[in-house]
Amino acid sequence: MPWQGTTAHLYERLDRYARNDRSAWPRSPKGLSDQLRRIAPAFRTKAIEITHMGHTRQGGQWRIAASTPSDPITSTRDF
Repeated sequence: MPWQGTTAHLYERLDRYARNDRSAWPRSPKGLSDQLRRIAPAFRTKAIEITHMGHTRQGGQWRIAASTPSDPITSTRDF
């Protein structure tokens, strides 16, 4: 099931799961947005698409969803 919304909304939802040690946790929705941009390529290789959808008055819009690989994974065989 995809998620779509503002960075601030995602930050609020994820903040409740943050550990006591917040040294690696983004300090603001802007910090979370920066992190999302950085991790998007790595997640794409795992079939999770993180897409920046632009900005609205409420803030940056993001979509996170499972993606279908463009090239089907084939089993390795000797040809």
